[in-house]
Amino acid sequence: MLLESLANKIIIDLFEYLKPVYILQAFHNLNIRLNNLLFYYLRIHTFDFQSVSDIDFDNVCQQYLLSIVDQIISIRLPNNNNIPYEIDRFLAHDFSFQQFTRLQSLILDYNSCQHVQDKILFELHNISIELTHLTVI
Repeated sequence: MLLESLANKIIIDLFEYLKPVYILQAFHNLNIRLNNLLFYYLRIHTFDFQSVSDIDFDNVCQQYLLSIVDQIISIRLPNNNNIPYEIDRFLAHDFSFQQFTRLQSLILDYNSCQHVQDKILFELHNISIELTHLTVI
């Protein structure tokens, strides 16, 4: 049985078992239908980088994120043992929160230095997105 022969609902259900980072790496640009399902999934789930390796993090930031940045409604950038200073690294990839035109929720788990906090707050203050939830842990 081919993956493409499964109903959309079943494919979305399969996505529930994977992190968006891995779904993106596995299914992005395989075909239009899977892209549409991927974009649908990203519009209803948090793009969570928690427990993602530094190699996968950099790979997604460099190869995929720019092409789907307008599909993401929620993103979580943790600062954990797997990727210390992940938020700093995210910003180092030259992303601007203004590029996330559908962003409604931003979750930041970190104890970052003051200049990074100031940069994020300045950027969030000067953008015109529909951010309704900002969580800093």
